[in-house]
Amino acid sequence: MQKALRAKQFDTIEKVLRMKEVGFEQGKLNEYDLVDAFKPFYQQEDVFSNEMTEWTKQRPNSYVAHLARGTYYRKLGEFRRGTRYMRETPAANVRFMQEQFEIAKKDLHKALDLNPRSYLAILNLLNITLRQGDYEQAEELLRRGNKLYPRNILMRGRYMVHLQPRWGGSYEAMDAFVRKSRADGVPDTDLNLLVAIKLEDIGFTSEEHGDFDSARKNYLKALALSSDTDRRFVPVHILHAADWCSRNC
Repeated sequence: MQKALRAKQFDTIEKVLRMKEVGFEQGKLNEYDLVDAFKPFYQQEDVFSNEMTEWTKQRPNSYVAHLARGTYYRKLGEFRRGTRYMRETPAANVRFMQEQFEIAKKDLHKALDLNPRSYLAILNLLNITLRQGDYEQAEELLRRGNKLYPRNILMRGRYMVHLQPRWGGSYEAMDAFVRKSRADGVPDTDLNLLVAIKLEDIGFTSEEHGDFDSARKNYLKALALSSDTDRRFVPVHILHAADWCSRNC
């Protein structure tokens, strides 16, 4: 995919990505498969901006082109921001993230205008709005995504992470979101994944306070609840629990 992008073989790239989206909408691929199809655009440094810009200029009405470019700039911003607390992150990195997010949002909204059923456009925008603290817009995106794809877990999972106390939420809010999801008809297997995100945070907080018995207990519970799901859930949502337990459990 990256070689084709460097060679500006946009027809080839679009054909592959459109097939992935069709497969997802037909239920032949799951949401992790769809995300993986766009991961070649996840870059820590700006190495494809010229190709991305030319792609969207040549094909201004291609939702795939705008989705790919929006994904590219969103990830550029997230990689520079990192995962540390805001107080530990250089101000220049935060500014860079916000600049990339503004570029990304224009492309992602364009992609969504061109294809209102684009799951990835909604998911990318949800990630951005949560990081920017636009919770009203985030809730609207979540409602839209849940209506289109009721069995999604990636959007619900990302929203659940935002509710963790370390990012300004609370366990009460997380519990309320699980109850809301249950009322919406989310099956128990997926509800378990949301609970695993909460337990991972409890374990993380316990670890930070030196309570390693509590950390081990909650990490193991989180991993057990997610044991029957797609293994790609772990790196996205409970990777720290998996890493810690690989050394200490």
